[in-house]
Amino acid sequence: MDTFVFVQRKWERSSSRERDFCGRDRNDTSSCSESASQVFSGENDIGNFVGVPLTDADRRKVLYNCWSPPSGFSFPYVTVGAQNRSFQKQWLNEFTWLAYSNIYNGAFCKWCVVFAPQTVSRSAKPPGSLVSGPHCNYKKAKEHYNNHQNCHYHKLCAAIFDNLYRQMPTNPEMYEML
Repeated sequence: MDTFVFVQRKWERSSSRERDFCGRDRNDTSSCSESASQVFSGENDIGNFVGVPLTDADRRKVLYNCWSPPSGFSFPYVTVGAQNRSFQKQWLNEFTWLAYSNIYNGAFCKWCVVFAPQTVSRSAKPPGSLVSGPHCNYKKAKEHYNNHQNCHYHKLCAAIFDNLYRQMPTNPEMYEML
């Protein structure tokens, strides 16, 4: 039987840091495409729901009405080594749990943001990239996403989503079971 410990979900923000969440210099906009900052993602951007207590309405927004980049959206580039890399829109279709945050310029797991257990196995690493912070390193991103969907806490979140939230559009009283 698994043993669980409490882990606080939080993404540290500090005004004293010189770099943003993805490791880019906050004052350097040359590595970002200009059109990405011009698209307003609004209140349904998944970045608004990371590391904060969620109401049932918030959970529904993230799971069913999460902001998605429009067609033709130009994702900001992240310099990895000598190469510029960016998020690829087709990853959103390939990984149904994946969401892009225009606020953080990075990817998150919708299911884990909503359902990530406050407890994780003592032997497991606490949720990090894709859960409590954005995934911004797109070198081997698909490998990272595949590893994430095979981790224990993601499988628990997927099971919760399957068992509860797939019934909710037709069975609203299921919301009260949380």
